Amino acid sequence: MPWYFKLALVACISALLLSACGGRGPTPTPEPSLAAQSSPAPSNTPEEVATPSLESELPTMETDLLPTGEIGDLLPTEEGSELFPTEEDGDLLPTGENGDIFTGEETEDLSGLGEDTGEFSGTEEPLQFQPTPADIPLGQPGNPLVLGVVTNSGQNPELLDNSLILASQLSELTGYSIDAMEVNTTTDLLNGMQLGAIHMAWLQPFTYILASRRDYAQVALVTKHFGVYAYGMQFLANANTELTSYFDTNTNQNTADATEALAQFADLRPCWVDELSASGYVAPAGYLAINQVTTQSPLFMQSHTAVIRALYVGGICDFGATYAVYGDPRTAETLQQDIPDVLQKVMIVWQSGEIIPNLNFSFQSEVPAEMVEKITTTLMDYVLDQNGLDVVNAATGYEIDDFQQVDDSFYNPLRELLQYSRVNLRTLVGK
Repeated sequence: MPWYFKLALVACISALLLSACGGRGPTPTPEPSLAAQSSPAPSNTPEEVATPSLESELPTMETDLLPTGEIGDLLPTEEGSELFPTEEDGDLLPTGENGDIFTGEETEDLSGLGEDTGEFSGTEEPLQFQPTPADIPLGQPGNPLVLGVVTNSGQNPELLDNSLILASQLSELTGYSIDAMEVNTTTDLLNGMQLGAIHMAWLQPFTYILASRRDYAQVALVTKHFGVYAYGMQFLANANTELTSYFDTNTNQNTADATEALAQFADLRPCWVDELSASGYVAPAGYLAINQVTTQSPLFMQSHTAVIRALYVGGICDFGATYAVYGDPRTAETLQQDIPDVLQKVMIVWQSGEIIPNLNFSFQSEVPAEMVEKITTTLMDYVLDQNGLDVVNAATGYEIDDFQQVDDSFYNPLRELLQYSRVNLRTLVGK
């Protein structure tokens, strides 16, 4: 039976199960960095997580991984396929002719970026930021430190309300004047950081990679979520195929390196989650490229559980990828109800380490070091109290257990996978 008939069969089976269960069918599984993720935390996760490393899998590059300099110089590629846009293609966040961080002028109209990222419809006017007072020191009344809050064009107003509470309490604890500012989209947030009008923000990993490359932001803290500070991905396959598992479920360790384990995927068809998924597409595509494994054209299933269902049925794709380390989507309630033998029928072939950082707290690059240190230390102490932790969770919409101080190198493994995956970083803004 052709794969596309089997894919249709999966959809039919899901529809029948939905009807039989009174509407309790499978729901799309979000990327696990979102607060809605319900996968259980691992039982033996260390409190401190070292900087992720891919030394055994990633080649040493002759040039810097993400060089600065002229926009568009990151990766020489075939014409029209640059990983990052060139000036001619429409730079995402231009720095201005004189290179100033803040000019007091309106930012470039980036509404077209919404079509790439899916952030919004593009109907809103670009946000205009007010000039910073030149005669008032930063952090004093009249020139506060500003925490940027993305409300998705007002769809999440509670994030601003709770961020104002957080800003007020940080003001009392640090002695600095701190305020919160609503922005419609992540693009607006990055523009505000570029101009020096926004000084602090919560950033997802790919958004931070872009902001740091453009020297708009510097990470200070990464959040602990479901017991870890970064999560991973895993390659899966139907246990009845001729593919070999190189993962020991008793020790939760790989039994071979990525080169050996992934070579067997050559010329096979993958099932990915979607083109914006860190663990369900970008990272696994990067691993395959690093190990020079060429596959057939992929199928995008739109959720982690859908990838597993396709592998369970068989014949749709040969292997797939989902998130891992602080949860296993095979244990999702809907899958356990519908296909209770899924853990036996869908096997882990190989699993990465903790390579995808959780939500972080970053500062605009021009914020003085003493301010960064004082606010960072205050935040780490603040979440030790449950009331403080509750305020932070309400201000982010994210389930945070704790913070850990990290530097920019914490993102190097994901940067390298992104480079090899050749996914356009502009499409990942907000992720």
